[in-house]
Amino acid sequence: MLIQKKISLICAIFTATLLPAQFYLQNFKAVAANPYQALITWTVGGGSISCSNLELQTSLDSFQNFSSIYTYPGVCGANSTDVDFNYTHPYPDIHKKNYYRIYTPVSGYSSIVFVDFGAINGNYNIYPDPLTEYSVLTFDNPTNQNFLLKITNAKGNNNYVFPDIYTAQIPLPKSWFSGGIYFFRLINLETGNFTRGKFIVIE
Repeated sequence: MLIQKKISLICAIFTATLLPAQFYLQNFKAVAANPYQALITWTVGGGSISCSNLELQTSLDSFQNFSSIYTYPGVCGANSTDVDFNYTHPYPDIHKKNYYRIYTPVSGYSSIVFVDFGAINGNYNIYPDPLTEYSVLTFDNPTNQNFLLKITNAKGNNNYVFPDIYTAQIPLPKSWFSGGIYFFRLINLETGNFTRGKFIVIE
């Protein structure tokens, strides 16, 4: 009986060592922050059973030339709850798009997100345009003021109204719209100033 218990214990330990490492990275985002910095946020999902160094990388090219800007040592998930993390990139290139990704030895590279600081000193920027599923409207909002976005089609129909926008980026996925030309008005509700623009959707 004692031998059987020892064998069972050894088998249990051996089986546990063969369990694959799991590290769930979620909600990876980057937005412009005051004063002209990039706020990067992400979540390590509940159920992650592995701790891993987490390296935040940046590039001015979305495909290569990434370099490390910070390493979180031994980031762990919780058994059943999500854990949120953030990092502020203090010196991005505010005249260009800044791309970000995360690398962990457990899960490899994350998807790539970006902040388009090329729009900060102008009125707005939509990239890509014509729209894709990853298009984003970026505009100047360094102090997180309250904006309202209204979008109409070429016939003047009021298609969308987005209230209470306090960030400097708004997603505009292609799936929200049918084909055509759309016009928008981005209104600063605190100052009354507004910006007009347009974008194209190709079916």
